[in-house]
Amino acid sequence: MTIKLYEQEGYQTAFHAHVVSCVKKNELYDIILDQTLFFPEEGGQTCDKGTLNGIEVVDVQIINDEIHHFLHFPAPKVARTQILY
Repeated sequence: MTIKLYEQEGYQTAFHAHVVSCVKKNELYDIILDQTLFFPEEGGQTCDKGTLNGIEVVDVQIINDEIHHFLHFPAPKVARTQILY
């Protein structure tokens, strides 16, 4: 299960994570990280936007209690991420 860094470090904007899963689904890659600062779309709030190794994160969703990050390109095993406000 992904560690929800946004619950512990809500004002941080950058972090490193390891890619647990990267699966192509239709036009996007569905990526699960070991930890994330990206707040998913939930309860009427839109998800955080940002980048993963310079690749735009276009959506973040909770699916079956797991946080999924959606990108147009695959992610390497180690990710450097940036949250954009």
